Amino acid sequence: MREEPDIVKELREAERLGLLQSKMKLAYEKPKQSYEQPKDILDEIASFVDNLQTSIQNADTTTLYSEKIYRDIVEQAIVGVVVTWNNKILFCNKKEAELFGYTTPSELIGKEVSEFVHVNDLPRMQRLAEQLREGKTLSHPVIFRGIRNDGREIYIEAFATVFPFEGKKDSLLSFHLDVTERVKRENLIRNVENRYRLITENVNDLIATITFSLTPRYTYVSPSHERIMGYRAEELIGKPISEFVHPDDREKLLSLIKKYIAFKGKKSLTGERVDITETIEFRIMDVKGEWHYLETTLNIMGDELLFVSRDITKRKRVEEHFRDLFDNANDLIQSVDQNGRFVYVNKSWLKALGYTMEELESLTLFDVIREDYIQHCRELIKKVSEGKSFQGVENVFIAKDGREIFVEGNINGRFDEDGRFVATRAIFRDVTDRKKAEEQLKESELRLRTLLDATHDMVLLLDVDGRILYSNDAMAKSLGKNVEDIINSNIRDNLPSDVYESRVRMSIKVQRTGKPVKFVDTRGGRWFDNTFYPVFDEEGNVVQIAVFSRDITEERKVSEALKESEELFRTLVEFAPLGIYIYDPFDERFVYVNPTLRRLAKAHGIKDVNLLDYLTPESLELIRKRVRKRLEGKRVSPQVDVEVILPDGEKRLLRLHTTLTKYKGRKAMLAIVLDLTEEKRMQSMLEENEKKYRSVMESAADGILIVDKAFKIVSSNESAARIFGYNKEEFYGKPILDIIPEKLRNNFMRGIKKLDHMDVSRLAKRTIEVVGLRKDGQEIPIELSFSMYEVKGKRYFTSIVRDISKRKSIERELREREEKYRTIFETSPETIVLFDRNGYIIDANNRIKEWIGYDRDELLGRSIDGLPFLSPESKKVAMEKFSHRLHGEDTPVYDLEFLTKKGTVAFGRVRGTAMKDAEGNIVGTLVMISDVTEQKQFEKKLRESEEKLRKINASAHDAILMMDDEGNVSYWNRAAEKMFGYKAEEIIGKDLHTVLAPPKFHEAYKKAFKKFRETGKGAAVGKSLEISALRKDGTEFP
Repeated sequence: MREEPDIVKELREAERLGLLQSKMKLAYEKPKQSYEQPKDILDEIASFVDNLQTSIQNADTTTLYSEKIYRDIVEQAIVGVVVTWNNKILFCNKKEAELFGYTTPSELIGKEVSEFVHVNDLPRMQRLAEQLREGKTLSHPVIFRGIRNDGREIYIEAFATVFPFEGKKDSLLSFHLDVTERVKRENLIRNVENRYRLITENVNDLIATITFSLTPRYTYVSPSHERIMGYRAEELIGKPISEFVHPDDREKLLSLIKKYIAFKGKKSLTGERVDITETIEFRIMDVKGEWHYLETTLNIMGDELLFVSRDITKRKRVEEHFRDLFDNANDLIQSVDQNGRFVYVNKSWLKALGYTMEELESLTLFDVIREDYIQHCRELIKKVSEGKSFQGVENVFIAKDGREIFVEGNINGRFDEDGRFVATRAIFRDVTDRKKAEEQLKESELRLRTLLDATHDMVLLLDVDGRILYSNDAMAKSLGKNVEDIINSNIRDNLPSDVYESRVRMSIKVQRTGKPVKFVDTRGGRWFDNTFYPVFDEEGNVVQIAVFSRDITEERKVSEALKESEELFRTLVEFAPLGIYIYDPFDERFVYVNPTLRRLAKAHGIKDVNLLDYLTPESLELIRKRVRKRLEGKRVSPQVDVEVILPDGEKRLLRLHTTLTKYKGRKAMLAIVLDLTEEKRMQSMLEENEKKYRSVMESAADGILIVDKAFKIVSSNESAARIFGYNKEEFYGKPILDIIPEKLRNNFMRGIKKLDHMDVSRLAKRTIEVVGLRKDGQEIPIELSFSMYEVKGKRYFTSIVRDISKRKSIERELREREEKYRTIFETSPETIVLFDRNGYIIDANNRIKEWIGYDRDELLGRSIDGLPFLSPESKKVAMEKFSHRLHGEDTPVYDLEFLTKKGTVAFGRVRGTAMKDAEGNIVGTLVMISDVTEQKQFEKKLRESEEKLRKINASAHDAILMMDDEGNVSYWNRAAEKMFGYKAEEIIGKDLHTVLAPPKFHEAYKKAFKKFRETGKGAAVGKSLEISALRKDGTEFP
């Protein structure tokens, strides 16, 4: 056992530790309590037990801190950490267990490594392990297939190094990261690129890309250009597109390209991720010199423009034929686009409104309709663009000369072959004369309805059969319906049967007598005041009944609430746990005493109670004086304590809270009575209990010694004697040196004698470690604290003793474990950084230099705001996340952009957690960063490939479908949905030939597909064929 220093050296060592803790800037240490000299021995002992407990907790926390950090790093790592030896797993963290489908690391300890490696990858991984043991190193991580507990295969990226563990020098430390999703993404990118190539080479639409310039040139054309336009690719690529566009359409096309160029420039400056997609029609010349009408959709694709075009020459000729029919129709025919711009109006429309076609070019639909119809028209256009049609639509046009033209007609939409909205189609008829007559009638009805709806009373008009002729809004609302719902319905269909029967009786009475009937009733929890009035015809017969009803529920509620309030007040007073009374000072009698006070007085009724009879003479005189002063208007304290002697002789102390009130028109005294008798009794018991407190410390778990000036033990508790192997009687009178080993006694005495001259407040803060000597000669580490006090001029020392043998053993174990976790910390493939509460870096592993080029020493002591590898935006995010963790909030994994020392950009996936001390206080944060730069590059490439495919799919006019090697549909675009009638989710995964081919061709297609799978050859490969197909509705088409 090592030799312990003397007390003075121990005190200096304690101070040194305190400075080290302060330097680390970690708030593990509790504030020291101020010390006051105790009044007696037992209070002194109690005070020092508290001080010692605080000191020990601080010392334990400091010892545990370093090991706890590295253990947390391993346990909270987002990569698996595992140590293996001789094909056996010796150690792993929780992430490694989760990686392979287990709950806890203990489930993997002892298992063979080969259980978790795919059989085809096992030889390669075993060769790598042997190379590492021979002294070679891995230049980069390796990827192998792992086998989870449920049998599922996963892809693992591994980094390994030789790592001495538990005496085994050639054990291997490995870090594992699940890269299954990354491998899947790489495969997905390859699939998307192949799909993009197949679509562009086989689609019937004309697909081309051109340069982004005012003289755009072809950079790519699909094979369909040769089939449709007759041009080979080499005849078009590099040539300006304007050479092939009709002269009348060149300006229109150039204007649209300029718009795209401006949009791309804005997108580059602002970084907005917004697409622009527009469609244009223009003419283009084929190789024979004939003009074709093309309907083309433009998209931005990288640094080029994507043109997806369909030949609509036949459709344009059909449209010209129908235009002649519309121009000569008598009805008003118009077509407008989504913004209300006129696409077409016929001659009758122009004649009715008095405009010319030239004038309409500067107008929209909203300029020629009445203002109150504008919003309605906007909504109609929106709904029509969504595929809805409307009949009987009403509108009001304003002619050029200001006339109002009322029209009525039908509206539907015109859509292109891809289902995109083009314009509305509307046919109207002039109904101006009819509408004016209808409006005059509505105005008359509106005046009457407005008058009746303005009243809060409910109004109803019935014929003698109970049919509702009229109802105002208030009546309809009371029935839970709209006015329109009840007009012309029978009253019996709107009322409960019992209410209906009572109303029928009142109606019969009105019809029989010809006089009004008034009554009050209730229904649905509400009260109503009702009046039934007769309405006579010219001959004096009752032909209708006017019903007026007023809701009087609130009036009744106010009345009932007043009664409830009075009842509540009476109940509160009657059942109050305090005594309450009202005293008439003029008649000198109690006019009211509540039940609680009657029970206290042990009386049975107000006539038998006179509390003045129970007051002691002194209390009675006091009460009378207070009453006189109050009646004279003088100020009197509202509170007074009095004594009463009850009829059974029991004496009780009462506290009265009094105030003046009025009772039956004159002044009276209102008082609340509290019985303080039990409170006084409890106070007396508390004083007795405090005397017993002095014996509590006798049972303290720590040893307590009291030593006189001669350094002899004059008192101790059982715990102190037990620590040193004595009984309490043997311990009494022994010199304190008997519990110190002989070789340390001289130093101990020199140190303890200095205590006699030390300031009491400084002495109270000292806790030292020394070696103690048991009765059987065994040496044990102990912790001592001292205090000094005087009793009757004599000086005594009080010492608190604790056996710290177990703690010392734990500290040795923790240091060993800390070294193990520190090694894992430094060799982790993740970058790990520790921050204190103020956001300053206090540690980082070597991985940070390998990743972004900064040495650990360059970063220690820097705050988040001063980190050179974070951009201003990344610093803002990092500080926000840091703040959340300091407040105990969880922060999900997030990605940040980093700047390496060489100036390149790297991406890191960050996972942070709060670091806590032994008491759960947050003292800093732990941050782990995985390099995801390569993953980000993969994701960018995948997005670009998917974007190409999405734009082709969105713009293609032809059906595009793919099938896998089993003949099942694997891809289905929107044009295919339109052509065959199946949604993508309905067809994906189904057999292509069975669903889309007529049954008579199934066998032939099956044989042809089998041959294609075996040889890669077939009649349809690389060719265009005309075949029959089936739509979802069963129709067959070519």
